[in-house]
Amino acid sequence: MKNNEILNNVLRFVLLILLQVLVLDHINFLGYVNPYAYIFFILFFPLSGNKSLLIFLAFLQGLIIDVFSDTGGYTRLHRYLLHGYVR
Repeated sequence: MKNNEILNNVLRFVLLILLQVLVLDHINFLGYVNPYAYIFFILFFPLSGNKSLLIFLAFLQGLIIDVFSDTGGYTRLHRYLLHGYVR
């Protein structure tokens, strides 16, 4: 990856986590459904990028979201399933 791509991925990683934790976790559609914007990190990660790095970053992002959202590991499981079936 080029330096510009690395910077874009780092900014996307941090901004999506902040958006999820500070804004979207407080929005409930019909009392149950929360929007998940952090999924876009996996979807927009370059296809030519390092797959091991993507798996690690998906785990790290899921861990951070779990800690701040108090979801007890659900997000990490979701991240692995999304990575395995979508990418």
